[in-house]
Amino acid sequence: MNSLRTRLKTGIPNRILAAFALSIGAGLVLRANVIRTPFLFQYDPHLDHIREIHAHYAALRREPSRDRTVLERIGAYGFHRFLLTTKSPLAWHPPAHHIACALLAAAAPRHALLVLKTYVWACNILTIFLALMILRHFFRDSPGLILLGLSLILFLPAHITFCNLMSNDVTLSVLCALFLYLSLRWEIDDKGLAAVVSLSLLSGLLLLTKYTGVVCFLYLNALLLAALLRRRIGWARLLEYLAWVWGINMLLAYWFYRTNHGIHGTAFSLPGVSQLRQHSFLSFKPGDLLTRPVNTWHESASVLTGFYASFLSFDCIHNPVQEMPLRNAVFLSSSVVLATAALGLASSLRQARFALLNVFWFVAVASTARFLWRYDLSMGPLKACYVMFLAPLLCVYLAEGLRTLRSSSRPLFTLAAAVLAATGLLVSAYCLRFDFTTWWS
Repeated sequence: MNSLRTRLKTGIPNRILAAFALSIGAGLVLRANVIRTPFLFQYDPHLDHIREIHAHYAALRREPSRDRTVLERIGAYGFHRFLLTTKSPLAWHPPAHHIACALLAAAAPRHALLVLKTYVWACNILTIFLALMILRHFFRDSPGLILLGLSLILFLPAHITFCNLMSNDVTLSVLCALFLYLSLRWEIDDKGLAAVVSLSLLSGLLLLTKYTGVVCFLYLNALLLAALLRRRIGWARLLEYLAWVWGINMLLAYWFYRTNHGIHGTAFSLPGVSQLRQHSFLSFKPGDLLTRPVNTWHESASVLTGFYASFLSFDCIHNPVQEMPLRNAVFLSSSVVLATAALGLASSLRQARFALLNVFWFVAVASTARFLWRYDLSMGPLKACYVMFLAPLLCVYLAEGLRTLRSSSRPLFTLAAAVLAATGLLVSAYCLRFDFTTWWS
């Protein structure tokens, strides 16, 4: 254990390091559980939407070829027809995730649910792997900080919850993590057109997966403008690159947003009236957070409390809530972890190596806030799914916060690492107590 601690360069006592290793294993086991148990799939509206798309295309295939256009045969216009006729409450979602899952289900109809669960699990693991690679980009010389930072995505209750759903957030998370990793590794002005085309393809897929995919599109344009301002590329190269970016994104996603505009009168169809405009966003009620199940009070009572709680509990899915003391212990320990990540964000603002990451962070927060300004939050804290794609960034900021503590105060660093290990164990215990009866089913 001493040699392992030396290699990891953490300076954490043996007992805390052992607890941390145990909690990492528990975090991975929690995600493997999705393949064995019904968990959340049994009442997931996204699963119903996928089934409806599959049924639509099955009916379309049965139509005589002479009655179908070429576009219907390749699928694009077929989905246009689906959007015009469906009454699915999720029809306004960009369809890439749902179409891909419908194709997977069609490939193995007898084992469709197992195939979809495996897809979710694979996206989960790949997102964690990409978070690891992003951490290595910043902390290559400090593997201990890499492992500590990675623990955030492993134990974040909301991330575990949404990774047990067929929500398009699972596809969005892995594509966004890949986009961010490649954008960090590839300097636009050095790699040239290959980097621009690759990132544009990912950006277009993200736009066709969820509205928040627009974050990557905006970020890619910002990278190109920054390269111009730094005089790495000229105006001619900038216009060439922008033509590729806009052309690829229009080719992949324009048809859906045009159809959306024709049906709903707006390209970004967000139902309902945002309660962010009706109530104080900064309202925060710790009493409600610790004493009442989140899903029993209306989101308008405290919008910020709802978002905070949805990050740090499973209350947005399970009803009624059990194990309130254990849930509150998760709240308190996770608060220390998030505070450490906030310290890392503040520290990163003074370092040039984090510049691209910080630009992505602020573009993502501003864009998502704009969507949520229009979105109806009355369905509860489930809307934290709109920021789950930022989990890999939070891992980096957590690692940087821990590095800052290590350089300034070893006792505080050790305390933060101990709380981090405890958080993993508490989240694992909380999840397993909830699902213990189905674990062996």
